[in-house]
Amino acid sequence: MPLMNFCTVAHLRLPRLNLFKWVGLVCMMVMVGSSSVEAQASSQNFGNENVFLDSFYDPAYDPIGIKFGGFLINPSVTGGLKFTDNVYATDNNPTSDIISILRPEIDLRSDFVRHKINLKGFAEFGDYRDSSSENYDDYGGKIDARIDVTRSKSVPITLGYSRLHEERGNPENRNNLNPLVYHLSEATTGLIHTGQRISYKILTNFKRLAYENALGQSGTIDESNKNRDVYGIYSSIGIVPEAILAPYLYANFLKLKYENEIAGITQDSKEYEAGIGTILNISDMIRASFHIGQKHLDFEYKSFNDINTLTYGSNLTWTPVEYISFLAEADRSIQESTFSGASPSINTSYRLSANYQLQENLFLQPSLSLLDRDYQGANTGRLETIGVGMNVLYKMNPNLWLNASYQHTTQNKKEDSPQLESFQRNVYGVSLKLQF
Repeated sequence: MPLMNFCTVAHLRLPRLNLFKWVGLVCMMVMVGSSSVEAQASSQNFGNENVFLDSFYDPAYDPIGIKFGGFLINPSVTGGLKFTDNVYATDNNPTSDIISILRPEIDLRSDFVRHKINLKGFAEFGDYRDSSSENYDDYGGKIDARIDVTRSKSVPITLGYSRLHEERGNPENRNNLNPLVYHLSEATTGLIHTGQRISYKILTNFKRLAYENALGQSGTIDESNKNRDVYGIYSSIGIVPEAILAPYLYANFLKLKYENEIAGITQDSKEYEAGIGTILNISDMIRASFHIGQKHLDFEYKSFNDINTLTYGSNLTWTPVEYISFLAEADRSIQESTFSGASPSINTSYRLSANYQLQENLFLQPSLSLLDRDYQGANTGRLETIGVGMNVLYKMNPNLWLNASYQHTTQNKKEDSPQLESFQRNVYGVSLKLQF
């Protein structure tokens, strides 16, 4: 169909009920042929342009915040319950439990004419009714600032620290008797130029991951072999992102330095990546971002084979009518691994999500995705993780939001490996968020 005719048809106002039926049919068709996966750590790259799912902002049902000088403060606290039928993500004798969750947050944003500074802080406390060893306390904060040097040049500055835990679905957290806790410290700065036609950016990034010792069957597990520093430089140059077609070139360098060696073996490495990408602003309905490149991973320990692989990423958002938005994502990258004798995994993921505004304050948000993890090195193996999710958001008023969710996850071993495990899990959740 020609683009002009397609756009004309898509802009027709459809009745709400008919649209709902149409969305339901589409979602059922996709669920039959597709799958979803739990949240996974994003690629180690940073600085690429992305597009996001339309959130349909409505000031009548969204918090207005508290004005404080040149800042707007949005405090909130969320309380909820979750039920899982497989606490430890195991294939045999799964354990079910109920988790109560409390999550206070604060978001402070500047309202300056020039420059900006945003501060975010959170804490999350998870309390299991029976499996008390799985209780967790997460917290963290982040400062996101921008110094406007000139009208076209700015210096971004990001500083963050978090204490987090890894979910049981992570195959590297199988043998622990309690959650694997780690501390993430990160900092980013650089230079961004956005002219009338040309845009470029140079960003430097540092991350520090430090893991706490865990409890195992035979006593304390020393997790310091996972501690590492990550140094990165990202640069890109291209047409300004607001153009109809905005191609760009990018290059990325990462250096990973581990704190300790394992039996005299170091997993230190360097990554080099270069490629091309583009942003497409086809219309108000369709916006897309694509990039493709080649990555080379060079290990300091020469018994590990270096990795050369194609990398890519894509985001496509489509808003065919006023009240529904779709987002399709694809990504292929390298993810660091700390398995004994294993190199990083080559991860390929696909995800489809939607946001449908059934009423002015009621949203249906299905999600479907697939993740394939191909571990390299001596103890190789492959994992395929599939899932289906649904989230329902009801904005009762600007200060109270009610949320209900469901997530099904199926993880399968595609190649036999003693370090990998298959499992299935269902998680149901309900929460109430109080915000200002």
